Amino acid sequence: MQMNELTLYAPISGFIVPLEQVPDEVFAKKMVGDGISIDPTCSTLVAPCDGTVLQVHRARHAITVKSPQGVEILMHIGIDTVGLKGVGFSAHVQEGDRVKTGDTLISFDADFIATQATSLLTQILITNGELVTGMQYSQGIAQVGNTALLSLQLKEANPKSAISTGATITGPDIIIPNPQGLHARPSATLAGHAKHFSASIQLHKNTQAANAKSVVALMGLELELHDRVHLTAAGDDAEQAIKTLSSFITEGLGEDCPPVNTEAITDSSAAKNTTPSQTPISTSASAINNTPALPLNGELHGVCASPGLVVGKIWQLVRTTFAIDEQGKGAQWELNHLDKALKQAQKDLAHLAQNADSEAQKGIFAAHSELLTDPELLEHTQNHIAQGKSAAWAWQQASEAQAILLSQLKNALLAARATDMRDLGQRVLTLLAGGEQADDATPDNIILIADDLTPSDTAKLDPKRILGFCTATGGASSHVAIIARALNIPAIAGIDKRALQLPNDTQVMLRADTGLLHIAPAQEQIDTLMAERKADNILNKAALSTAQKPATTQCGKTIEVVCNVGNVKDVNGAQALGAEGVGLLRSEFLFMQRGNAPTEDEQTKAYTHVANAFGKGQNIIIRTLDVGGDKPLPYLPLPKEENPFLGVRGIRVSLAHPEVFRGSSPL
Repeated sequence: MQMNELTLYAPISGFIVPLEQVPDEVFAKKMVGDGISIDPTCSTLVAPCDGTVLQVHRARHAITVKSPQGVEILMHIGIDTVGLKGVGFSAHVQEGDRVKTGDTLISFDADFIATQATSLLTQILITNGELVTGMQYSQGIAQVGNTALLSLQLKEANPKSAISTGATITGPDIIIPNPQGLHARPSATLAGHAKHFSASIQLHKNTQAANAKSVVALMGLELELHDRVHLTAAGDDAEQAIKTLSSFITEGLGEDCPPVNTEAITDSSAAKNTTPSQTPISTSASAINNTPALPLNGELHGVCASPGLVVGKIWQLVRTTFAIDEQGKGAQWELNHLDKALKQAQKDLAHLAQNADSEAQKGIFAAHSELLTDPELLEHTQNHIAQGKSAAWAWQQASEAQAILLSQLKNALLAARATDMRDLGQRVLTLLAGGEQADDATPDNIILIADDLTPSDTAKLDPKRILGFCTATGGASSHVAIIARALNIPAIAGIDKRALQLPNDTQVMLRADTGLLHIAPAQEQIDTLMAERKADNILNKAALSTAQKPATTQCGKTIEVVCNVGNVKDVNGAQALGAEGVGLLRSEFLFMQRGNAPTEDEQTKAYTHVANAFGKGQNIIIRTLDVGGDKPLPYLPLPKEENPFLGVRGIRVSLAHPEVFRGSSPL
């Protein structure tokens, strides 16, 4: 056969690790496919070659690209990351997209994932190795898009497919027992077993079918816990293949799976997989109607956003919708109406920023104020009004267009700003259509459930009224999670979307520490949780009572305990919690979210406040200004660089601009 070659370039930067050293038997034994692993030093995965996106896993931790020669390259970010259910991952492509070498595929929150997963090791695997006759592996350090990671010698694919002999045999229905469904590991195990048989074997889910010998095809079925499937096979050993593989699937394909009560499980697969003609309109009601049945054990899982243990009743966050007239009352009237709404929104945002509980919230609302004056947003709105549209309709169209544009950006941090744009859009739209922000009708002592919480939502969170909350989106590093921890409200992010179908007043138990929401818990389970809370409170009080004592080890060594400071408010109460000084004061809080550099007097006042909070003789370490890269300053333009994170940033900014370093000559 004719030979050809394919070079795969590093899809991510980091240290190259042989596949045999990966701490996962399925990958290490090359059950998914041969290839290589990288311990990443960046948080963006790019295309290793030109090709077509064959599959994006629903958890967005894995993606497959097919090269023009037919080679299927599976890239799997981390070990045991499927359980995160997509939290911390952002996909920038979808199935069927054509990509070029170096195009961004997935971005991820490396810091968050590293705390949740077994490893961040990222596998680059060839899943259809029958096309490969030879493979050379790179060593050392990989540089994304530049290092030739794998050199493959290929044979021309045989266009003739194998012809199976004998009748097609259909196996019995099987219930998937795997808690995370058939992700890469169990799919690879099934494909490995299937390859031992000469028969052609298909795994079926309703009207979908996949080659049971293909890892990628099996993952493409996106099988979930309790999905109903069956096998078909044709060939000399078809009957034995059906019997053996059905048993393997029932037993969990090597994973530790709880027993399945098949009699209690209804065939929910049909409800979850409607045909195109049955696809419902995208509304919250129909989304709930098509949500899979709740788990039998009453447990829904997410990730911990803010620790805590509480028991309460569910309250679903319902967003206000408006009936908007498309046609306006005249261009000038609509422009005046828009101007009035924008001015009121500015006042509201200024009030929110002034009364914010943290610098994070203050910065968010300050950024919203800047968005209100965005010239492109205003120009698009005014153009619609000039065409006879109402101000409300024009604003809704323009703000949503901006949000969509942001959400499609390859930079994950910028893409996340789409939520801010939609929040701002809703704020102004409420003023245009309803006149005033709706009163908060949330009852007291509830556990709030929402698809997501916007900055405006978080500004209303009252720890005296909200026992805890769960969001279907977001992660442990989102701004909502940060605010929840600051308010000491137990919270779960990335909760199973089935939580959105829970009716109000449903009693639940929230174990935010382990990311668990338990529906209708038994009284003995509630008693256990309350006992744990009581024990935690006792431990906390005991810790506070000894917080002022020196931190001395049993061998007599004293350890200095200091706090990190991201704003002046962070020092309030720090001594009561045992802080003996400041280990890191992030000075950029004085420089961000403003139009000009702080004066020397402003800096002196802030640093003096921190120093006075601790008194003489205690250490306070102030970090020099850390800006550049992902933290630009509008009044300090920096040159465009290929990699701004390794360019003029941090101390290099201060050395390049000594007037900022000294603080004596504001820009």
